[in-house]
Amino acid sequence: MPDDLRHLHTFFMNPGRAAWPTHLFISTSGFAWTRPDASDPAEQVRLARMPLAELDALISQGVIVDPPLIVVRALAAATGHLPPLRAAGTR
Repeated sequence: MPDDLRHLHTFFMNPGRAAWPTHLFISTSGFAWTRPDASDPAEQVRLARMPLAELDALISQGVIVDPPLIVVRALAAATGHLPPLRAAGTR
């Protein structure tokens, strides 16, 4: 786990139906990747590294539709942790 893990935001995926918060955290120091905890078979975790421009393109093309990932990308840009969002095909 990174040393500088900080709470970025909490939001509710479907506040009209459930009161389950989604907590988003950010680290800017990076960390050494180890084997994921496989004790919960319902939790499928894998590391995916990609350039930020590729992430933005996949979000704008509708390939990435995971709400927490989209929210954290927008919040990281809004808080100055990452550059502003870019549309697909822009530099």
